[in-house]
Amino acid sequence: MKGSLEPITVTEKFSPLKIFGHRIQQIIMPIFAIAEGDIIPLGTGFIISQDGFMITAKHVIDEVFEKRFKRRDGSGRLYKNVEPYALYVTNAKNKDYPGNFIGGNWPIDRAWYKNELDIAYCWLRPAIVDGQPFKFHSSLSLSPGIPKIGEHVLGFGYYKEQSFFTGEIIKGRKVVSYSQETAFTQGFVKESFIPQRDNFHMNFPCFQTDARFEGGMSGGPIFNGSTGGVCGVICDSFGETDEHGEYTSYGSLIWPSLAINIETKMENDPSIDKLTVYEMIQRKFIRADDTFKNIEIVKNKNLISIIHKNSQGS
Repeated sequence: MKGSLEPITVTEKFSPLKIFGHRIQQIIMPIFAIAEGDIIPLGTGFIISQDGFMITAKHVIDEVFEKRFKRRDGSGRLYKNVEPYALYVTNAKNKDYPGNFIGGNWPIDRAWYKNELDIAYCWLRPAIVDGQPFKFHSSLSLSPGIPKIGEHVLGFGYYKEQSFFTGEIIKGRKVVSYSQETAFTQGFVKESFIPQRDNFHMNFPCFQTDARFEGGMSGGPIFNGSTGGVCGVICDSFGETDEHGEYTSYGSLIWPSLAINIETKMENDPSIDKLTVYEMIQRKFIRADDTFKNIEIVKNKNLISIIHKNSQGS
């Protein structure tokens, strides 16, 4: 796989990425839906295993998987057929399609989430390349600790997404015009909310930051400036809140989502097993830093509890 290896230096509070096909775009991707002839941008997601597990915000994909995705023309009518995808981008030339680059849409086959959290784990349908299942060249490591007040954080996501079918067909395939802007956004943790910020809008463990999150960035990763791992998922922003241009934005904390059960299939084993994300980290299927040591899981007959040693919530 090819992609720009040029290092990125983020100096501004909000820094658009001007490099097309940078390798970060092979790990952090825009998510969209194809529904009855329409292409609808949904948000952002990021790869956490080379096998194709992805994290996004629950509100980005839950309506699709719960068959309640409505038309966006104000009619309120439900789409009958909706297919979610992640868009994979490289700057490698495509020899079969001169003038184009290698990449395309990856079907999102499954999603697992809890109603009380705004984090979802997704499974991208594996493609067969040269007779072998495709493996992503890299993935992001999780940092499930609770970021400290004043901690520097860095987010990444897609915004100003526009897409449509052009009507052109090349070698039997429909041509899609898809454009978006991507940016790094940085700030500091202002406050943590455990078990929740409120009883309605953000009724889940989260933290506040002054980083600028734009529409479409929901589901993107928030990196802990100290550990380098993903400590949160972009979930909301109230925009500028004062005359100094201060932003009020929110990220879902990663650690409560480690109790989510995911159906997995072990290599050379035809059976399907259910593992929590916590167990997948223990088995090295998903990477996490040393803050994982602060997390404990308790499994009873009908209940899975996740506990952070440094918090009062669970």
